[in-house]
Amino acid sequence: MKKERVIFRKWNEGWGVVALFPDISAGTDCRGFPLVTSYEHIGQHGGADLERVMHHTTEATPAEYAELKAELIQRGYKL
Repeated sequence: MKKERVIFRKWNEGWGVVALFPDISAGTDCRGFPLVTSYEHIGQHGGADLERVMHHTTEATPAEYAELKAELIQRGYKL
């Protein structure tokens, strides 16, 4: 199984860390714009507008995303 490319970001509003999978499509939104797969502790999988999420987040440090990364590995992701 190949490794998935993942981007870990933390919300500017202090909502925690989100994992973005830019190579895994989550379809499109109601306007037809592309979405990528995202994952958070609460809510788990969902679709995300990559540009919008990048605008409202900052890069997460390894310490900040360690718990989320471990959860993803436990779910079977190769990171």
